[in-house]
Amino acid sequence: MKARVVRSVPGWWLAAARACGAVAETVAAREAPEAATPARSGVGPLAGGAALLLGCALACAGEDSTLVTGAADGVTPPAPLLEGLPLQPEAPVEPETPAPAGAPEPAGPLGPPDAIYEREHLVEVRVEMAPEDWEALSVEGIGLGEILFPANGFRTVPEYSHFGATVSVDGVTYEDVDVRKHGYIGPLSVIRPSLKLDFERRLGAELVAGNRRMTLNNDLQDPSHVRQCLSYDLFHEIGLPAPRCNYAHVVVNGVDLGIYTHVEAVNKPLLRRYFDDVDGNMYEGQLSDFNPQTRAFLEVEGNPERNDLSDVQAVIDALALPDDQAAAALAEVVDLEQFRDFWALETLLGHWDGYAGNSNNYYAYHDPSSGKFQFIPWGTDQAFVGDNPNDALPYLISVYASGTIANRLYAIPEQRALYRARLGELNDTLWDVPALLERVTALARLAPDASRGGDAASEPHPRARGGAASCTGGTRARLARVAAAGAR
Repeated sequence: MKARVVRSVPGWWLAAARACGAVAETVAAREAPEAATPARSGVGPLAGGAALLLGCALACAGEDSTLVTGAADGVTPPAPLLEGLPLQPEAPVEPETPAPAGAPEPAGPLGPPDAIYEREHLVEVRVEMAPEDWEALSVEGIGLGEILFPANGFRTVPEYSHFGATVSVDGVTYEDVDVRKHGYIGPLSVIRPSLKLDFERRLGAELVAGNRRMTLNNDLQDPSHVRQCLSYDLFHEIGLPAPRCNYAHVVVNGVDLGIYTHVEAVNKPLLRRYFDDVDGNMYEGQLSDFNPQTRAFLEVEGNPERNDLSDVQAVIDALALPDDQAAAALAEVVDLEQFRDFWALETLLGHWDGYAGNSNNYYAYHDPSSGKFQFIPWGTDQAFVGDNPNDALPYLISVYASGTIANRLYAIPEQRALYRARLGELNDTLWDVPALLERVTALARLAPDASRGGDAASEPHPRARGGAASCTGGTRARLARVAAAGAR
């Protein structure tokens, strides 16, 4: 049996890679402005400078530069991404290890085991569904204009259709799995759609063990396959709740769709690792926030039947108080220490499309034990980019404060000082550029079909640095200057 291999790389991403030199040179040559306005203020060049350094290592090789001149010793270069459909045999699947003789069979439906999140394990996912259902799923989506400028109301969140499928995960077959498209704006694709698999939804019964969901991201905005796993790792390392992450090889109806980033769903299994009580309200934010204008667009993920949004309104009320009252009132309903860490790391990572930078790609969990909200990162495939590419600003934004809570806190001098101090601490203790580049290398080698952004990462560390320097059109000294800014 043969499978068609489908790969695609967006043209805008390659254009961004070609612009890498101009952006990096600007960052190296200018200091970010001090606090002119909350959303455009800075702590010096590094909050995005070091992120841009890693971003260059991932993105610069998107064009034919001197960086990718051949495979490193002992490393097979990844296959190029192709728009066409050449034929290639499917890779064989390792047979499942049988259970020990006499082992009791669990009574009830099972989901895939936790082993599917082991970092070194490339998960094999094969989906079989009616061809007409796959075609319908593939073409679903919503245009940017419809989201931002709809005919009726502020915007529309796409409501994807659900389809039944037979899914094999690492050789174990699951019947009647719910499959739908995943993604809001950036990752939408007809050829290689991102997918959500739900192993419980269609069964009419709860799973007795295993994972209910799998989220498979097509990495349309991150052909290196590195940004999500690396950023979630860093959130984990400072003690913040974040999804587990590895890679999956996905085949649908015999069509080999290549490598996807496999990200743990944000639901109760994740919450149990961080919270004593997992029955609180949870919200997903997609261009929505704790303000009167967009609170109605927060997607209720927990307790939808009995949630009156009073916990959200309590945050909105606290934000509306004067400066001398707002912080204290906010501390009653938001874990400010946890939020400060979350905010600072989003900024340090250059994750412009997260909560602080864009009121997007986040979860907020209202912990019943404390009565306070904590934030969980999501959709970090635009981390290590730095600035919103749609802004085309002539300087680097080194403090993200577009999110309502971040913006309000940054406007209060005492809270601004606490945030800047925490950002500096994380920069000094977490942001080790050589070590991070080594981790980029290790991650990229786990994804066999990474694009040339991945090629950059899979080269030995010295060449990756040299490639990034040549991409800027400058010298190693310029790169060193960006790195030095990151060390502050």
